[in-house]
Amino acid sequence: MEAASLELKNLVKLYKDVLGVGPVSLSAGQGEFIALLGPSGCGKTTTLRCIAGLETPTEGEVMMDGELINDRQLHKREIGFVFQDYALFPHMTVAQNVGFGLRFRKVKKDKKEVQSRIMNTLELVNLQGLEDRYPSQLSGGQQQRVALARAIVIRPKILLLDEPLSNIDAALRQRMQIELKNLQQKIGITAIHVTHDQQEAFTLADKVALFNKGQLVQFGPPDEVYESPIDPFVAEFIGDTNFLEGVIRSREGRFLLETEFDLALELDPKILNDGEQTGRQVLMTIRPQRIKVEAVDLLEGKNIIQGFIEQKINMGDLYRFLIRLGGQNVSSEVAGTRGIVMIVNKYNTRESRQLPSKGVVRVQLHPEDIRPVNTQ
Repeated sequence: MEAASLELKNLVKLYKDVLGVGPVSLSAGQGEFIALLGPSGCGKTTTLRCIAGLETPTEGEVMMDGELINDRQLHKREIGFVFQDYALFPHMTVAQNVGFGLRFRKVKKDKKEVQSRIMNTLELVNLQGLEDRYPSQLSGGQQQRVALARAIVIRPKILLLDEPLSNIDAALRQRMQIELKNLQQKIGITAIHVTHDQQEAFTLADKVALFNKGQLVQFGPPDEVYESPIDPFVAEFIGDTNFLEGVIRSREGRFLLETEFDLALELDPKILNDGEQTGRQVLMTIRPQRIKVEAVDLLEGKNIIQGFIEQKINMGDLYRFLIRLGGQNVSSEVAGTRGIVMIVNKYNTRESRQLPSKGVVRVQLHPEDIRPVNTQ
């Protein structure tokens, strides 16, 4: 299956005087998987519909393989589309649903070719033997595969997916994410996938485009978006995080973040642009799973401090701890004792189960795990 490149140049969509999305500039190379991620109403689906030809951009360009396609009709864009609700025809069998798009292609008169494409595509999505069933006789996962088969049977150059996994249960959704990624890699198609689920976006995508309030906030590989969030919104939306606000100081060749409650944390000098930020008020972030916790003094290295567990929550696969750092009474259980409260996530292991529900612990925040966040 031939894949196409895609580029959006300053794409804007207005609904009368209300901004739907924009300006958006991003690109997808041939065979890349791009996730459009963000909360409800952020503009990700509007962007997808502009690519598909279901919406006309107010401004900007949609380019496929270097050609402008703004005015190209939907059925001539060589794009497959999987809708959120699958949009299967209840009166048609699986085979008829999958073959529906071929009615509008050049192969429609070649019955052998049509049948061959349908059966090959059903085999590709593991639905062989179900071609005579109706949608009502299928599970949610099977219906999702039918919708996917219908989109790729026409051999599109780009596959668009509008939250196709949102209507199935969590366990099946995780399995389908792996199946979808494997299928995309097997056929080599360029894919643009809309989701509000950051775990889904990170599982599937080569690059993530994060939207907020109609704006493209950050675009890049998942690791980059996760490890180097461009602003507080990105840091909070991409999983749990802790914020640390303070002033950067230089002491004896080391850089420290001085926060309230007499808490000073050493920073990785590589993130500070040769000390240019010294003396400035900054916002830093550290992910909950990067913080180490021990009930006894077994930790080694930098930024080891005393903390107090205020709450321990069993979340199944992991424990979540609320730990107070800093302050003169950090070992106190007295309500209202001041300090910085950090979220710490630990896998449900014997060591985490043995940590107290309340009590004094030793906590470590590695310098390289404390990252700056742009607040401009």
